[in-house]
Amino acid sequence: AIEWTPAPAQAGPDHFRVCLTVRDDSSDCAAIHPDATHTGWYGETLCVLMEVVEPALQWAPDTAAMLAQRHVTAHVGCRSSIVFTAADQSQTIGTQDANGNYGVTFEAYGDHILERAEVQATPATNPSATPVNWTPQRGEEGR
Repeated sequence: AIEWTPAPAQAGPDHFRVCLTVRDDSSDCAAIHPDATHTGWYGETLCVLMEVVEPALQWAPDTAAMLAQRHVTAHVGCRSSIVFTAADQSQTIGTQDANGNYGVTFEAYGDHILERAEVQATPATNPSATPVNWTPQRGEEGR
């Protein structure tokens, strides 16, 4: 087995060539055949090209529509909740299936509201949804 964890920078159209040659540990045929040596008989070499598929992350239509509005209405003292949903739509190599190859997770950052918000961690799934819950306080009106 060959195990390899590609770095994000390795994603894209470049291919990585990996070649393997099999051999046994017999020296019986050494010097009789060019593929036979004192360390063993060398068999056929096989090579494969590996391509790292880039993620194709997309917001779900309802989340994209909400984000296009650039604001969400919330009321002081009332618990508010927004669910962000996204999915990976990358294609599987060798097919045209855009069913995704990666799990999606969310990272929350930004305004002071996140200090009090409950951002529910979700496992990396595809698609993935993460609720953000908060209760606006007095003095936060208009922000």
